[in-house]
Amino acid sequence: MSAAIAQSSFPAGPARIASSLPLCVDLDGCLTSTDTFAESLSIAFKIAPLRTLLCLLRLFFSSRAVVKHEISRIARPDAALLPYHKDFLLYLRGEAEKGRELYLVTGAHESIAQDVVTELGFFSGYISTHGKINLTGKTKARILVERFGLRGFVYAGNSRADLPVWRSAAEAIAVNCGRPVRRGLVRMDNVTKVFPSPTSTWRALWQALRPYQWAKNVLVLLPLVTSHRLFEWSLVWKTGLAFAAFCLCASGGYLFNDLADIESDRRNPAKRMRPLASGRLSPGTAAVAGVVCLAASLSIGAFLSFPFTLVLVTYIALTAVYCWYFRAKMLVDVISLTLLYSLRLLGGHIICGVEASNWLIATSLFLFLGLALLKRYTEIRFLIEESSSPPMGRAYMPSDLPILQTLGVVSSFAAVLVLALYIDSTAVLHYRSPQFLWAWCLLLLYYMSRVWMIANRKRMAVDPVQFAIRDRVAYLTVAAGLFVYALASYVTI
Repeated sequence: MSAAIAQSSFPAGPARIASSLPLCVDLDGCLTSTDTFAESLSIAFKIAPLRTLLCLLRLFFSSRAVVKHEISRIARPDAALLPYHKDFLLYLRGEAEKGRELYLVTGAHESIAQDVVTELGFFSGYISTHGKINLTGKTKARILVERFGLRGFVYAGNSRADLPVWRSAAEAIAVNCGRPVRRGLVRMDNVTKVFPSPTSTWRALWQALRPYQWAKNVLVLLPLVTSHRLFEWSLVWKTGLAFAAFCLCASGGYLFNDLADIESDRRNPAKRMRPLASGRLSPGTAAVAGVVCLAASLSIGAFLSFPFTLVLVTYIALTAVYCWYFRAKMLVDVISLTLLYSLRLLGGHIICGVEASNWLIATSLFLFLGLALLKRYTEIRFLIEESSSPPMGRAYMPSDLPILQTLGVVSSFAAVLVLALYIDSTAVLHYRSPQFLWAWCLLLLYYMSRVWMIANRKRMAVDPVQFAIRDRVAYLTVAAGLFVYALASYVTI
């Protein structure tokens, strides 16, 4: 159905009683809690970043409607996967069953509007952005008045741009409105229904930052321990800032990663309830928050040192390449995750001003690879069990699971072996009683064997970090390791 055909089906003439007037429904932020143009951009950037960037540059010398058209030619969201407002959608279906005419009236491109109308099946037609007409604000109000007459329609919207449309409507229906819009609606006397937002934006943003993942950044503090400088408070302060910088950097990366994966996450049973995928957080809010996080992280890095800033920039670049390319490559994905772990450790050494020993590098690489393989093993296993088919966007098959498990166990035990060789070397002479350090091997053997056993029994969370921060045994193991460190450092046998 073309925009022209859809518009010609709108009735004209004197207004009827409000309950029988055509109900015009906005799409972005109203019928669906997301912004379809922002989603189109994020998907397009992942598919064709250079072409998408060139399209955006056209905003300087072309209309927004033309840019929407160009972006829609590259990518647009799947209407079947969009996060619709459930209560409002139920209301619309009820109105359609009563025989009421419903029209989708949206600033989204006509191809998106047509997809939504086809998917839902109860709309009589649509008016949308097409040609050089960007159907928002006063332009939308003018076109609706031309088609229906003043007060000849009911309008459901959500944003400040909808205020002119509501003023021209016989009735106003508010859906997912923020506080500034609600203040504007107070001065209007035609608001008949309100559908509040089902979730808090701040809570959704906090979840999207994935604060539980900050536990990985404890690796920045490890050089403080290995260099025996835990009581140099100026260094502890700087290391704390480095920890905060990595937390902000990682959260910014997660936000942009979720933006790029918004559609694939909706198809993933383990990720479809993430704030962006579920529509609890808008793409625009996520993008702004991501930029703020990365800018704050780099600002802290610049305050600490230039080499540390380079580590953060490398982390951001590797995260971007992983998101766009490496993640879909067999084994390259887990090696990338290993390097991301290692960059945290490198950043800690730079802040402490100490050189990382070859022993620590070798031990950490094997250990981080084992953890990365554990993450991939649990994720792939879950996806295969849920869908009974190879996971989309991953380069693994069901038959690869035993290999992933074997590689992970071997890598974990290789880390223990390198640790044992370190304890038996002359590099431990700075400990008073290095004999105590053999307990580290037992603790690492126990914990890594335990998590792989739990993963094999299908009791491991899809994300092992979530499992670890809720696992009392993990905390006891870390506490025991620190106790062994204290014995080896300060007790003389």
